[in-house]
Amino acid sequence: MYSQLGLCTQTDALFDNLTIKEHLLFYGKLKNIKKEDLGIKITVLLEKMKLTDAQDKLAGVLSGGNKRKLSVCIAMLGSPRLLILDGACV
Repeated sequence: MYSQLGLCTQTDALFDNLTIKEHLLFYGKLKNIKKEDLGIKITVLLEKMKLTDAQDKLAGVLSGGNKRKLSVCIAMLGSPRLLILDGACV
C-alpha cells in the first residue's frame, strides 16, 4: 500500500551526510523497489530533475532548490499511484 504513495512534505527528510544518489538508493530500498529496477529509476529521475551533475554531492551542501528537487525525486520513486506535494513543492 505505502509503495503506491509518494509524499513530499514541506520539511525535507534528508540526511546531511548522504549524497543525492545515496538518498535515492536508501528510500528506494525502503519502498521495496527491486535492485535491478532501482538504478534505472534513479537515472531517469536525476535526468528529469536536472540533478545528474550533482548526484554525488552531500545533501548538507545543496542549495534549497536542489534539496526540494531531491525531496520530489524521493516522493516519485517507484512511480506511485498517488503523489502528494505540499504547497512548498509547487
